[in-house]
Amino acid sequence: MMKPTATRMGMLPVVLGALCLVAGLVFAVDSFMETSRTETRLRQRDKQHDALLDLQRRKARITATMALFNEIDVTEPADLETICRTACPDTPAKVSETVSVELGNDWLVHRRQVSFRNVQIAKALAVACEAEKQVPPWRLVGCDISALPGTAGHGRVRMQFEAITRAPDQPEDSADQR
Repeated sequence: MMKPTATRMGMLPVVLGALCLVAGLVFAVDSFMETSRTETRLRQRDKQHDALLDLQRRKARITATMALFNEIDVTEPADLETICRTACPDTPAKVSETVSVELGNDWLVHRRQVSFRNVQIAKALAVACEAEKQVPPWRLVGCDISALPGTAGHGRVRMQFEAITRAPDQPEDSADQR
């Protein structure tokens, strides 16, 4: 009768070993699956982190630009007609009326268009360079150049400019002061 107990006792290490093997396999498979899920989460967080860094850099650029604009106390940009006469004294320019649009927070964007019918193209581009040197600068936001037949280096030029300035202080209405 001792033999069956001994056989059972001899089987115990085998059974325990088999249970440990199964538990180890289950743990390994679960760890592999968890690693895959964790890798996916880390990749998503890495993308989110990159996006946040991009936003942080953009905010820093905007803050620096706003600091520069806050130092400017000019409420009107330089006169484009004067710039055109200086850069191209031989060629009359048609300069459109200024269109000003409120940006909010006491800022305005001014838009103007300059057109030349028959101008040396290099001189017309000098107008753009001179306009961008002003404080606040006129920025060239659009340009159309059409060559004139038979005249090398000459053409029709149309340039669109924008400048950003502070809105002039508005006098307070006496009705608003009550």
